[in-house]
Amino acid sequence: MLMRKHILDSIKNECFVHLKPSLVCNGVGVFALKFIKKGTTLFADILPDREFTSWDNLADVEPNIVNYIKSICNSNDKGFYLSQTINNINLAYYVNHSITPNVYHDLNKDRFVTIKDILEGEE
Repeated sequence: MLMRKHILDSIKNECFVHLKPSLVCNGVGVFALKFIKKGTTLFADILPDREFTSWDNLADVEPNIVNYIKSICNSNDKGFYLSQTINNINLAYYVNHSITPNVYHDLNKDRFVTIKDILEGEE
C-alpha cells in the first residue's frame, strides 16, 4: 500500500517530462509534459550515480555498446558512473548539452534544476 501511494504521489507531483525524437539533434529529446516553473528540481526521485566502473571491466564488450555507454553516462578516461542496470536508466540520462539551456545540472548535489520557466512541449 505504501508503494502505491509513493507511485501515485510521483505521478501527481514529479511527472514533468517524457522522451521523443529531438528537434535539435539526431537523438532523443526530453520534452515538458506540462508547464514547469523556474527553480523546479527535475528527477528528484532518481538515485545518484555513485557506482564507478572502470573501462577495463568492459574489455570483452562490443564496441558499439561501450560507445553507447560513453554517450549516455557520466564518464571520463578511466571509466563511468552508473547505479543501475543499463536497461533501467532514467530520463535524466537523455538531458543533452545546449548553448541555450533551460536546465542546470548541479554536479555537487547531482540534481537537475530548471533555470527558467519551461512551457509544455518545450525540449
